[in-house]
Amino acid sequence: MKIKVHARNIDPTLRDALHTMTQFTLEHLIESKHTLNSLKINIHLKHHDDNGEARPSKLANKYAPRAFDIYLDHHRMVHDDYDRVRDDTEWGHEILRTLGHELVHVKDYVSGVLNWKNNLLYYKGKHYDCDNIIDYFDLPYEIEAHGRERGLLVSFLYYWQTLPQAYEYERS
Repeated sequence: MKIKVHARNIDPTLRDALHTMTQFTLEHLIESKHTLNSLKINIHLKHHDDNGEARPSKLANKYAPRAFDIYLDHHRMVHDDYDRVRDDTEWGHEILRTLGHELVHVKDYVSGVLNWKNNLLYYKGKHYDCDNIIDYFDLPYEIEAHGRERGLLVSFLYYWQTLPQAYEYERS
């Protein structure tokens, strides 16, 4: 698996955590070693339309994608749902939680249950219209991703504590 983190002025510990969490989580979600070895993941920390998005890369095979772009808008994660400013550790954890959410979608693309066809997203062969935030949370692929994101973060943080590097992150 090739993982590349594209981010400017990001704390090196957070950069390492993004890389390590991607490896750790995908090894947990995808059983096939052959499939894992063929994956290319580009993580982009930049302004985006949403907190996060995972998509097959433009040059990826559309029938069996193995190259993915994950976008994480770390600027949107500075404030929590109550508009309070997160401290550096909370902010780092929110980025990692969102990464876990997007990695569930990568697993869905790899397994073929989620795919793009004619610029529409299909889950198990069915396109779901999403007109508002309520519809978004009812999408079957979002139910799974939201349901797993916290557990993936907690299991990663437990693993991360066993590693020799520092645990705190700093915003730049």
